[in-house]
Order: sequence, then structure tokens, then C-alpha cells
Amino acid sequence: MLPRCSTTSDHLDEPVLGTASVVRTWLLLEHPGSWSTTALQSRRVPARVGTVLARRANRHHVRVVLIRRPGRTAPDLPLTCFAATTGPAGSWLGGLTLDRAEEVLDVDLRALGAGSRTAFTPVDQPVLCVCTHGSHDPCCAERGRPVAGALAARFPAQTWEVSHIGGDRFAGNVVCFPDGDYLGRLDATSAVPVLEAYVDGHYVLPHLRGRAGFAPVVQAAEILVRERLGITARSAVRVLDARQDGGDTTVRLEVSGHGQLAASVRVGATAVDRHLTCHAAHGGAPPTYRLIDLTRGPGTTGSP
Repeated sequence: MLPRCSTTSDHLDEPVLGTASVVRTWLLLEHPGSWSTTALQSRRVPARVGTVLARRANRHHVRVVLIRRPGRTAPDLPLTCFAATTGPAGSWLGGLTLDRAEEVLDVDLRALGAGSRTAFTPVDQPVLCVCTHGSHDPCCAERGRPVAGALAARFPAQTWEVSHIGGDRFAGNVVCFPDGDYLGRLDATSAVPVLEAYVDGHYVLPHLRGRAGFAPVVQAAEILVRERLGITARSAVRVLDARQDGGDTTVRLEVSGHGQLAASVRVGATAVDRHLTCHAAHGGAPPTYRLIDLTRGPGTTGSP
């Protein structure tokens, strides 16, 4: 048998940067109990709900994931539902309560995908979603569940388990809403201080995978600049735009205390193929990202 994908990734010391999902609209639906490999085909999700919701979500570019409280398997009612927007246009999180799962079909996914928030009440506190989807990849259950348990003890109201969010080999994984920040390679010991720092407004950079909704190279550019300048404050960096510059990508950022900076990032490929998930039939070579230049933008002086 092949080793677990997360074990291989650990042994290769694979960087986690630039690996958040490029998703801009989310629907998080509570579903206590077990999850099938394809989440919306899970038992107790009414067949019509799963089929119709998957079709509508695909049409309107909404990512639907299932959530549940850690350790809870009883089909309790009512159910919690969140909607989130992530990416360059800004972030937002709202919630509503459903008396039964079928009511999720009343949510207008076309309007949600277009930016409408009228059906949801704004949520002020971050929602911390730990991937524990073991039927999709065993790494997520083996490494995610201890993380979920530790975070639930520290942040009981904010912690949820979530179905597949991507990057199984970086388990334990947490995606934090509303901003869509992906944190990886967490365990029961590291998760609490990393998420305490996050809730207090700071990243622990070795665990930061990127922000959902941004292109992977843009995610990587922000993290590389943060590492170069030692900036951990979540609000201190804002992506302005990105452009192809020959074979490289130049990302303009507004950085607190530094003004506008232009980061040139070169995308390469890893030399060693590896299985990107435990169930992958073939190996793959994920991209690598290297900061090759960092300069000040117009109207600023000095070295960044």
C-alpha cells in the first residue's frame, strides 16, 4: 500500500502556500451524521435535495459543503445554514436556520452567486471549519478529527466539521470564514494557538495555505511577501491586481507601512511526483512559487 498522501507531503516538506480553493461563493449546510464520498449523496440528505442542490450549485458557481458539530451524529433539528463570499470582491458571512433540509431549496443560488445576501443574517464571529471527510480521504479523518476536537473545546460556538475542501495532503485543514483563509498541517497541539492567533487578527505563516477565491499564484505572492517582510497581521496586506509579465506573474499589493509593492513570482514544477490524494490513481507534480523581485510602486521610495 502507498503511504498516506499527507505523510508523503510531510516527508517531502512540500510548501503549503498557494493551495486554497479558488471558490468565491459558498453554501454551508448542516448535516449531522456520516458523509458519503460525494457529500450531497450522503444518507439522510433527501435524494431530491442532494440532486437539485448539486445541479443548481454547479450552474451558478456556488460551492456546497456539509457541516456538522464535532462528535455529533444525531439528526437534530433545526439545521444551521451559512452562506459566504470570498475573494477579490471582498468577504462576507451570513446564516439562517432551517426547520428541515428541504428548505435549503428555497435559497436562490443564482442570486447568491450574483452577490445577493438578503436571505441571510450577517454573522460577526469567524466560523472555523475543520475538514474531517474521511470517506473522501482518510487523512482528513485521521488528522482532522483531533483538530476539530481541540478547537471545539476552545471555540465551541465557532467550530464545525466540514466535508471536502481541497488539499487533503495538508491535513489537518481548517478553512475560516468569512475571509476563506485556509490553514493546513495542524494537529491537536498546534491548532489552538494557531487559531487563537487567527481570531486575534494574525496568521501563523507556516500554516497559511492561502485565501479562497484568489488565483493560486496570487495567494502565493501574498504569503511570500508576508514572509519576506515578517508581516502576520491579517488586515495588513490587500491584493490590488495581478498581471502576466513574460513567464512570471506580477502581483500588486497594498502593504501597511510599506505602501504599494509589486511582487514578481515565478511558477515552477516540483521535481518529484507524488499522489495528491490517497485515492489518486496517478502521481502529480504540484506547482512551486518563488519570489524573484519585490519593488515599490509609484509614489513610494526606499527598499521594501
